[in-house]
Amino acid sequence: MITVGSLVALAIVLLTIGYFILFSPSMQSRVRREVTGLLSDRLGTKVSIDSVRYDFLRGDLQLFYMEVLDQKGVKMLQVDTVHVSMSLRKLLQRNVEINEAELLGCRVKIYKIAPDTVANYQFIVDSLKPKPKDSPAPTKKRKYKKVGFDVNSVTLRNIQLEYETRKLYRPPIARKNKEVMKLQQAIAKGQKLKNMPAWLGTANGEPEYRWLLQKVRLGELKYKRRTFGKNGRGNATIRGLHFWNDNGLPRKNTGKKHRGWFDAKHMDVDIDMDIDVRYVGPKKVDMAVTRCTAKDSVTGIDIRDLHFALSLQDNVANIHDLVLTQVSTTIQIDTATMVLPSKKKGIKLSYKTSTIKGSTMLKDIARPFAPDLGMFSLPVELTARMEGCDTAMQFKDIYVYTPDKKFEVNATGYISDMLNKYDMVVHFDVDKMRAKGDIKRRIINQFPVKKFMMKQVDMLGNIIYKGDFEVLWKKVQFEGRLDTGLGGLNFNFYLDGETKYLVGQVASNNINLKKITDNDNLGNLKCEAQFKFDISKPRTALMRKKIGGKLPMGSVIAKVHEASYKKVKLNNIHATIVSNGAIAEGDVQAKGAHVDMLCKFSFTNTDSISKMKIKPGIRFHKMSAEDKAAKEKAKAEKKAAKEKAKAEKKAAKEKAKAEKKAAKEKAKAEKKS
Repeated sequence: MITVGSLVALAIVLLTIGYFILFSPSMQSRVRREVTGLLSDRLGTKVSIDSVRYDFLRGDLQLFYMEVLDQKGVKMLQVDTVHVSMSLRKLLQRNVEINEAELLGCRVKIYKIAPDTVANYQFIVDSLKPKPKDSPAPTKKRKYKKVGFDVNSVTLRNIQLEYETRKLYRPPIARKNKEVMKLQQAIAKGQKLKNMPAWLGTANGEPEYRWLLQKVRLGELKYKRRTFGKNGRGNATIRGLHFWNDNGLPRKNTGKKHRGWFDAKHMDVDIDMDIDVRYVGPKKVDMAVTRCTAKDSVTGIDIRDLHFALSLQDNVANIHDLVLTQVSTTIQIDTATMVLPSKKKGIKLSYKTSTIKGSTMLKDIARPFAPDLGMFSLPVELTARMEGCDTAMQFKDIYVYTPDKKFEVNATGYISDMLNKYDMVVHFDVDKMRAKGDIKRRIINQFPVKKFMMKQVDMLGNIIYKGDFEVLWKKVQFEGRLDTGLGGLNFNFYLDGETKYLVGQVASNNINLKKITDNDNLGNLKCEAQFKFDISKPRTALMRKKIGGKLPMGSVIAKVHEASYKKVKLNNIHATIVSNGAIAEGDVQAKGAHVDMLCKFSFTNTDSISKMKIKPGIRFHKMSAEDKAAKEKAKAEKKAAKEKAKAEKKAAKEKAKAEKKAAKEKAKAEKKS
């Protein structure tokens, strides 16, 4: 008789036998062969796995040391350990619910030999594409229950990705023209060219390439669901994310001391991040980056914290409550909208922000972007709005000011042609800039440059400026109106980055020279001038080494409409000033019809112009033959006019005398009769 006890014993025996069969080395080896064969056939390349462990009762699958070769036999992927734990009960209900997935130790190396070749990972992408069916589709489709897929926990540790590709090298040129673009297009198509310019390629006409190398290392990524079921919430943490790249060329600031270290083709960034996943659906994602730090030890970029909320639906991303913090900088944006590009839908990138608010010390951006700001520790507040697309940016309602409001700027601006540095234009219109009291000296002292004419800057008093400035390829130009407590002037000048000269012109209706130069003999000035100064440090350093001096090096050519010296008022004066850095020499000429008033002066220090040496002079014009003839003619004409006038006067007198005598004779006759 079969009893309940015997049935239980039989069941235990069968389970024990099944357990040993399932977990025996031969069964595990068979599973490894099946998995290896399946992956090799599916990917079309060699896949090897050291060992596989599968626990049927707990739903655990473990792979140890997996390698995937590319189609040239080079190792492309190496994985140390993969562990997946899933629910068997859910799997029987056609729901794949992964309780826990771990990837520990992974090294990936992908490369692309040339721009017109296929990357070594392309065969994997192709293998994952759906295969076309040869047989016609059945007239009546059988309904299948959809398979659900949920992941509750993911952990990635020690992940390394290396990407290497070759890119066509085009050395920088001053300006692109039609001929240059035609040559570059020919090279891009693989055409061989005769007599190829050295900057376009090698002497034999072959295109010249540079290797672009990128590396990503991930210390750890964890994702943990807080709730289960459809669109459950979760938390993700990223630790030790390191990005490094090198385009095979020198860094952009190599040999350029005043250029920042930032170069998008040379980066070495460490990132940590915490993410709160609030909703994930087919067409919508709602999440928040609650903490993010990013530091590039080479360029000097140091983001201490970045957090924001992001809602992504279709191609539109809405960002809320963005705060970016650096060492001494905080930027806040309440809302921003970004339309993501889509070739399929014909949509281009565009974005728009609400009012951007912030406080900063500009030294935070000194190393990456502007080394001259390294000492700029003056606090500055700002507000602005920004919008743009992939090729242009526009800035509105810009307001920059110091906390004490002694310095204020209201402006608008734009950046155009951002994808071509040779044609890119940065333009700002300054509606009004105000600098009060000592803020001028405080701002100038933030820069590590030699201070010229600081005494005159202090004497100017409050300054108001209105105008615009543009940044072009190796050129910066300014124009506008500057009003001060000692007069105003209109100006237009530019900094030439190629020739290293400051060139421009100024004009003024009323400048108080008495106070500016601290010289009681000088009065107000109405003039216009053109100037050119050398701003090349190598050239000026060489001159200062030879002759010394602290003055700027350059020249000024001026025309003085009105001026005064002591009690003498002058006009129509031409002046020239030339400075070699040690001494400035001036030549002034007040031209007259026959006499020129001359004055030569010199000084060696702008802070003591009152001590300048002045040497007045006079120059008489020699009369030419034409001038003499004209003078004699004028003299003769004057004499003739005088004789004529005398004769006419005598004739008039004789006539009057005769008329008087006749009248007298007539009166006498009438009396006698």
